[in-house]
Amino acid sequence: MILIMGKLLDFALSESLSITKNKVKEIVKEKKIKKDLLNNIRNFDENFNDTELDTQTFYQNLTQNPLISSYFSKIFLSGQEQESSTLGKIVDEAIVKINIKRASQGITSFTDRNLVENYFNKLTEHLIAERKRILGLENSLLLAQLKDMLLPEISMLLNEQLSKPSNDNFKFTSQLLYNNNQNSIISLGERYSPEINVATAGNIIFDALFQTEFYQSKYLSMYDNVIRQFTNLNKNIDVKCEPLLHIDFSNTFDIHLINQNIDKINRYSIEVGKKIEDLTNIQEYNFYDLRQELIEFNDFLSESKTGLWDNPFLMITGDAAIGKSHLLADNVERMQQLDYPIIFVLGQQFLSTMDPLKQIIENFGYSISSEEFLYKFDTFSKKRGKRGCIIIDALNEIDSQRFWNIKLQNFISMISKYENIGVIFSVRTTYIRNIIPENFIEQNNFQVYSHRGITAAEDDEIENFERYYGLNRGELLKIYPEFSSPLFLKLAALSSALNNLADNKLTWERLLSQYNLHIEKEISIENRLNYNGQYLEDIIELVANKMGKEHSNFLNYKQIKSEIAKKLEYDMDSNRQYLDELIQENLFSKFKSFDGEEKIHFTYEKIRDYYVARSVVKKHNENLDDLKDLIKNDLVANGEYGVMEVLFFMLPNSYDIDVIDLISQKDFPALKRTFIESVPWRTQTLKSESIQNVLDDIFHNDNMMSSFLEKQFLLAVDEESPFNAEWLTENLLVMDNDLRDYIWTTRISGQYNSFSLQFINRIKRNYKILSLNQLRLALKQLLWLLSSVNGKVRDSATKTISLIFIEKPELISDFLESFIEVTDLYILERLYAAIFDAIVKIIETQIIESTAKVVYEAVFNQEEVVPHVLLRDYARLIIEFALSKKLCLFVDSKLIVPPYNSSWYDFKFTNEDVDNFVKTYDSASRYEQNSVDRIKYSMITEYGRGTGGYGDFGRYTFGSRVSSWKNQFNDQDLSNIAFKRIFELGFSPKLHATFDNTQARSYDRHDHKIERIGKKYQWIAMYEVLAKLSDNFTVYKEVEVYDDIYQEYEKQSSEKLIQELLSLDKGDLDFDVDTIDEVEMNPEEHLIEVKRKNEHYFQAPFEDYVRTIDPTYHLDLPEQAGKLINYALEPSLVEPNIFNNEKSFVEGEFEGKKYINLYFYYENKDDLQGDNYQSGITGVAFFSKNTPEETQALIQNNIKKYHSGVSAPESGSLFLHELYWSPAYSFLEKEYSEYEESIKLNEYAAFEWDSNKDFSIDNGATLYIPSKNLVDYFSLFSIEDGVWKDNNGELIAFDGRVFGYERALWFDQLKLITYLDETNQKIFWRAWGEEVVDSQYLEKWFLIEKDYTNYKIHISKMREGQLRN
Repeated sequence: MILIMGKLLDFALSESLSITKNKVKEIVKEKKIKKDLLNNIRNFDENFNDTELDTQTFYQNLTQNPLISSYFSKIFLSGQEQESSTLGKIVDEAIVKINIKRASQGITSFTDRNLVENYFNKLTEHLIAERKRILGLENSLLLAQLKDMLLPEISMLLNEQLSKPSNDNFKFTSQLLYNNNQNSIISLGERYSPEINVATAGNIIFDALFQTEFYQSKYLSMYDNVIRQFTNLNKNIDVKCEPLLHIDFSNTFDIHLINQNIDKINRYSIEVGKKIEDLTNIQEYNFYDLRQELIEFNDFLSESKTGLWDNPFLMITGDAAIGKSHLLADNVERMQQLDYPIIFVLGQQFLSTMDPLKQIIENFGYSISSEEFLYKFDTFSKKRGKRGCIIIDALNEIDSQRFWNIKLQNFISMISKYENIGVIFSVRTTYIRNIIPENFIEQNNFQVYSHRGITAAEDDEIENFERYYGLNRGELLKIYPEFSSPLFLKLAALSSALNNLADNKLTWERLLSQYNLHIEKEISIENRLNYNGQYLEDIIELVANKMGKEHSNFLNYKQIKSEIAKKLEYDMDSNRQYLDELIQENLFSKFKSFDGEEKIHFTYEKIRDYYVARSVVKKHNENLDDLKDLIKNDLVANGEYGVMEVLFFMLPNSYDIDVIDLISQKDFPALKRTFIESVPWRTQTLKSESIQNVLDDIFHNDNMMSSFLEKQFLLAVDEESPFNAEWLTENLLVMDNDLRDYIWTTRISGQYNSFSLQFINRIKRNYKILSLNQLRLALKQLLWLLSSVNGKVRDSATKTISLIFIEKPELISDFLESFIEVTDLYILERLYAAIFDAIVKIIETQIIESTAKVVYEAVFNQEEVVPHVLLRDYARLIIEFALSKKLCLFVDSKLIVPPYNSSWYDFKFTNEDVDNFVKTYDSASRYEQNSVDRIKYSMITEYGRGTGGYGDFGRYTFGSRVSSWKNQFNDQDLSNIAFKRIFELGFSPKLHATFDNTQARSYDRHDHKIERIGKKYQWIAMYEVLAKLSDNFTVYKEVEVYDDIYQEYEKQSSEKLIQELLSLDKGDLDFDVDTIDEVEMNPEEHLIEVKRKNEHYFQAPFEDYVRTIDPTYHLDLPEQAGKLINYALEPSLVEPNIFNNEKSFVEGEFEGKKYINLYFYYENKDDLQGDNYQSGITGVAFFSKNTPEETQALIQNNIKKYHSGVSAPESGSLFLHELYWSPAYSFLEKEYSEYEESIKLNEYAAFEWDSNKDFSIDNGATLYIPSKNLVDYFSLFSIEDGVWKDNNGELIAFDGRVFGYERALWFDQLKLITYLDETNQKIFWRAWGEEVVDSQYLEKWFLIEKDYTNYKIHISKMREGQLRN
């Protein structure tokens, strides 16, 4: 305090006029005022010591702030208190200064305003008291002198401080931030094109970082879905969940409380899953629904990078021109509209000579400290209740790449102390190694988002570009493989619009040549530069070479403008405007750096890189030693990775030189990504041995391989690319299964690698416009996707291969012969599935027969038929279909039906053998141990190791499938054989454990997730065991036959037990249960024989629901858009209602033709003013002999068995397009006759087909199809799913959903009448209906009889009453 008082007095003296300053000092010194003052205020209120005010920050503010010093100096001289408003301002500024310092040190804000006010009030009192003591009456002359000389000056100074704007008055406003951000967005130029409305991935991560209401709403919606399904499952189930936390969302959105509940539900779901066998159907359904919602919730957390909620630090990476700037600018605009505080700056604006945060501050026109700037931005954000963010686009766009490597950690360390400020950086992938400090991302809790542009775009998004530039549909897909980059799209579009390049390869040379011609044409017209000739190429080279020489992306605008003008001064009068015109055409962009210097850069950075590289090659391509030296000591040393990227394709394409041969092994690691980026533009074959070494390194690096595959998938059908599907096939075909699955399958199956599905969808959209050679390449790429353990990828690839085969069936035989030696049965199985699908949908009998012949020779006419039940099934169906067409008469039919000629295993494998094998991995890595353990436990059957402890796969899948042989084998013995085969077939813990432990996720009938590589081989091994069982052991049921004595004993024992139980039922409790079996017989002593019943060889997977995907189904059912059922009455309990409007459901019209509805389903639900209004009816048609006796018998039978339900025959084990020619349907007829007595299968008019587990469709599919008798009678066939035609191509039957109508099977009315007349049959509908009004209901089971043109209703059962609550 003494020091403070002294400083105040010094300040008062120092601020007086220089004329009087010395005299005042002399007076004060003579009277020893200062010394006396200091000696008498040593005890100034020691209560303030050790408080928040006892700090260096507060001290400096008191003694260095002109406002404070002049205010208290005036008090000391005048002896009077001053205006309270001034003191209030001093208190405010003191608190701000304290908090700026505290915030910069990560300390909570100081809020005790009373303490500061008390301090200044005490200080005022003390100054006045000391003034009176020191300058009392005896010093009145001195006081007058001091007042006269100092007070006017100090008063003036105080007034100036109160009115003068200063840096301390700097404050953030929305307009200030908006203006700054707009300047940055404008400086982006063509890198941000809001006029082309292309949807980009990645927006959701900004919502997470900014904590938007949309993100909260989405989060809560998904959480509510989980809670709803959890509640449904948890109602009546004997599994307890930890009590969930109560969350009051009306007050706050607490993501941590939500996640705690989700964790509990996840654990609960796992426990329920262990007891799935004990669940009822509805409980199992609810369980799978809960699992699905949990998976979707967790996927949302992963995709939105929910960690940004708590740690708002984001790094966006991506290739050059992939759209990072567009993504940032788009979200800056979006968040500004939502009033989020944002500071958006560009990397190109920074100088390498000054602290980055200081540069941002000075760009606002102020010189305040970094701490104060951040404090005020944090406070501004906090007051708005919104998180602020500092966003820097393109860290790599600065002259010195070491700048950020040195400055970045300090930059983020300062910002991270402020809880209301987030940070977003973007950086080009190639430069990450040089710019981002080592371990920076992990140490600072950054989330990394790899921006892939619009790679996932569907047709409509690419179409935006084509429409905007007036191109034909599909033009860009034909000419440009790298269409994921918005900037390249624009270049390609402009080039294509200028010249028709649809039939040519779009190289960089051609692209830039056309682009330059386009620009030169625009700027040379009369009302612009008005010149003839071509100068643009020379000017671009001039600029690029200067940048290359300086190793900079930027040049001083005035200097380069002058150089260009000088170069053109003899060629055109408008030479001074040349650069400005190029800026107008967006070839160059102009901006101001933070120091005000105007600079230019290439809008498309790759153009700069290309011309620098071209100049290097022109000068040095004939002297490889010079070129090698230049690459090492100039380009690589100065971080010219963009130039190196161009050299990687330019040198081999034009000069047959591989850059890799010119680079030392030491320098190459930093250039691997650069090499990967060059891959799309390379056309020269891969001659250098060094290339293969580089590729081997890339193959064994997950991140590198994923980046490489992104490029390779874009090039797959490019006939000229050395990295197309032909290259892929040459590499993968020679690999062993384990290595191929490591290098390939793990990378194409990961949940974050979307290029597989993108490629599939791209081919699916465009296969009809691809050339024959391109289709061959597409087929090869797709074939390798069949190895995937991602269900969606594998199933979608299967369907897409079949689409190509249907379009070009001549490709089938050659393709099959080319890949017949593939060792991965996951691939071969699906190849045959795709061929089967194609065969049943093509008309050319020659191709059907030739394909069947190849399949017959490859699969069945062999010493051993490949032991894989699914592969055999598809292969057999191909030949069976040909035989149904009276083709392939050469086939020995005995060879294509079971049993086949495989041999049984020559070894046994016990539980002990399994355990010993597992122990060999005790010293392996944790992941390897886990991967082996998971297979072991997954393969344990229900009682394989005692009671309990089984694996889901072992019990419900493997055990169930081999149960047909349970009277011959112990299922665990078979499982142990499969366990051994898993590792022999291709599973390698060393290669696959990391994937299986980190990326694989179990999936069920609702889910499209990822299995383990180990699980893949569990499936393959199971299908092999099933095949060998089928070939070597019959299936039969055992019936024990006992002698007459034991049969009589059993009969008497049963009768006695029944009598005793009846006595118990009547209340007689005196009998002794133990006397029931007084004399026990040993059944084994009376066993005569054990007979085999229904002994046969296992026929095919349809017999035991082994089949998986139905490859023949392709339809994407449209949303319902219309109605063919013309019933439209409101629900009613009185007539008219659904029970007396049968004609409305049975008869309909489509495209001017009348149809009869053979299988209808109608439902109408309304909530009117809180009441429940509901009506529904369903009915299925069947045929009966047209006699009165038969009709009466049917009516009576339906009365007896009304409760049997209303449904057509159905099967999930039959393929849609094997109906009705295959043996599978005959098997179903036999099976159906054993269970259904009232109506025989062949009497139904409709059949219901259900899709099996098919991950290529989002939901399961169901179709109604006409029955076998109708199909056979009219020789109907189906090529389109759900549509049946006759041999004249006339539409006879269809499922209404195929054309966007209700669920119903419509059949040609005239054809149906013909059928009924010629077969002397009548048609009936077994039906059920319900009407609900409020809480009252009416329910009926009935028959509808068609009697010529009339309909009769025969009620079988009716119920009515009030609904239960």
